[in-house]
Amino acid sequence: MIRALALALLPTAVMADPVESTFRILSRGEPVVATLLRPDADTPPVALLLHGFTGQRHEAPVPSLGQGVFAHTAARLADAGIASLRIDFRGSGDSTAGSTFAQTTPERQIADAAAALTWIGRQSDLDGTSVHVVGWSFGGLVAASLAGRDDRVASVSLWNPVALPRVTFEGILGAQIFAAGLATAPDAPVPGAQPPLNGAFFAGVAGADPVAAIARFFGPAMIAQGTDDPVIPDGSAEALAAAHPGPQVLWQPPMDHAFDIDEGSETLDALIDRTIATIRRP
Repeated sequence: MIRALALALLPTAVMADPVESTFRILSRGEPVVATLLRPDADTPPVALLLHGFTGQRHEAPVPSLGQGVFAHTAARLADAGIASLRIDFRGSGDSTAGSTFAQTTPERQIADAAAALTWIGRQSDLDGTSVHVVGWSFGGLVAASLAGRDDRVASVSLWNPVALPRVTFEGILGAQIFAAGLATAPDAPVPGAQPPLNGAFFAGVAGADPVAAIARFFGPAMIAQGTDDPVIPDGSAEALAAAHPGPQVLWQPPMDHAFDIDEGSETLDALIDRTIATIRRP
């Protein structure tokens, strides 16, 4: 009895809340706003979260949660002992000090993601050898492209990713606007494009090949595409999965492009669970 009481009085470890900080990193001399959520753990692995076309680092709000998709994802990752860095690509969100959205291209966004990898690698309290890239929609194109050319990427999780760029954006923007974009000078605005975009965006999309890129990545991949997604063409996830030579999970639930967040967070949480399992895969 005395021994049991003594054990009960022993101090127990109390985990501190995750710490969130927002700051700027440089990508080719221009500022990129980033938010780091770090769990109470020694040198945790890190997930780099890459938002979609016209998105921003917190991503679309989930009505039932009162926070964005990536803000919620970051909190879930922290609960699992994984740090996360979510960034606004140059010209998006709060990263407008040096660029406008009209200047965006796939290569500019890939450069921003690479700059974020470099920043992570310089932090002594983060595991720069275990960086896992998560990309939603156009961020999925960026994630797959980065994984295929940068050996600092440990795994990729692609959420409703753009795998067939030209077909996807002809559908989003219209075939006539896309053709006009290809005929426009790189630094000139494309007539009728909404949102406003320069010609360089269209040339970059026409030349991007995330399927070929992921064929050069041998780490784990989780590829998710909703069967009710009206944005991503059918066969996109299968094309990425067929090209990827490493261990993978292909998940194709009946969800829309935003993971049915208007109906709650159940599907999003299932997607995050699969992402965490990919990050933890040996």
